[in-house]
Amino acid sequence: YNQILMESQNPKKSNGLRVAVNYALKEWKKIILYLDNGEIYIDNNLVENAIRPFVLGRKNWLFADVPEGAEASAMYLSILQTFKANGLNPQDAAIEFFSKLPTCNTSEEAETLFKSILGWG
Repeated sequence: YNQILMESQNPKKSNGLRVAVNYALKEWKKIILYLDNGEIYIDNNLVENAIRPFVLGRKNWLFADVPEGAEASAMYLSILQTFKANGLNPQDAAIEFFSKLPTCNTSEEAETLFKSILGWG
């Protein structure tokens, strides 16, 4: 922190560097939280990679015949990404889920089925 503070007061530094250093000083409490918790990733690549199919699909959904079809596609992708994010083979988990889904009589039963496949309950 002291080194950054000294850099912010150094008149020989370029304006761009001063802006960056002042930003770091302003956000210091957040930076410290990041440094104190080793479980926090340095980037958000995991999330960006997970939403990539949605970004690509968004263009395709413009041409869905009906809004319900676009919504169904988005839900299906969301389910697959949830399986993937939880370390499951998305294809195998989807086959299991969708083959058992017709036996569910309520949305609560469907949610319980989904959670059981994910290993959440």
